[in-house]
Amino acid sequence: MTRSTALAVFALIAAASACDQDPFHLAERTIGGKVRLMQWEDEQTYYLVTPDTRDNGGGLIEGTVHRIGWDSSYIVVERHPLFGNTLDWIVIDPHSARLAGPYTTAQFTALPHVPSIPLVTPDTAWARLR
Repeated sequence: MTRSTALAVFALIAAASACDQDPFHLAERTIGGKVRLMQWEDEQTYYLVTPDTRDNGGGLIEGTVHRIGWDSSYIVVERHPLFGNTLDWIVIDPHSARLAGPYTTAQFTALPHVPSIPLVTPDTAWARLR
């Protein structure tokens, strides 16, 4: 192998590995269906992702997880959206990954069933999903 070929192969490998720092998705844990909790590199920031939204900046909910809860029918998330300085609520069907919301706290608490789902911090959810 010539030196230029070796350098080209090395450059290709380096470029490919830089595209995905977690090729085996070890920083993700399944909540339900295709929906996964993803821990960011700082180990303090969490996103919800699906295989289709994994590469989006804010994941499935276009923001970070502030609190989260789930049962067999719903995933509820208090999120910090990518834009703005507020918190709001998203309800997700784990089987289809369809979103409802965002809701204000008043709107969320008026929804049937979902406000009764216990909420935890994302780091607690991460530990429970082992």
